[in-house]
Amino acid sequence: MLLLAGGGLWDYLNLLGPNTAYIEDQGWGASGIAYFTDYPIVLRLLWTTALAGAAAAPVLALLRSRSAVPLALVAAIAQVLLLVGTLVFLDRLAALGTFTAFFDFGVAVFFAAFWGYCRYLRARSALR
Repeated sequence: MLLLAGGGLWDYLNLLGPNTAYIEDQGWGASGIAYFTDYPIVLRLLWTTALAGAAAAPVLALLRSRSAVPLALVAAIAQVLLLVGTLVFLDRLAALGTFTAFFDFGVAVFFAAFWGYCRYLRARSALR
């Protein structure tokens, strides 16, 4: 989960810059540059929330804190809302392609699975 958050942070910093060379290296070209230029603040906040939760929740779980459970849930919800918002309002499929959408769907599933794992740890009294 921490590696995923680290990769997400790298993308976040490069894409919202926007670092045009990075965007072109991803294969998105001019449509990707247009997509990430003037990225809406609401979606930026959702992305920030998802990344912060994805980074903090596993650390809290390793520290055996019960706070990992709601934080993992917030990260998962933020990721789902970000995905839905970008698909509906920014036409993500046309700008970035289906592979990116499927990858981000997988990220959302992974976030939800991590939340489930944190709930499992709490139920087993592994989190205090």
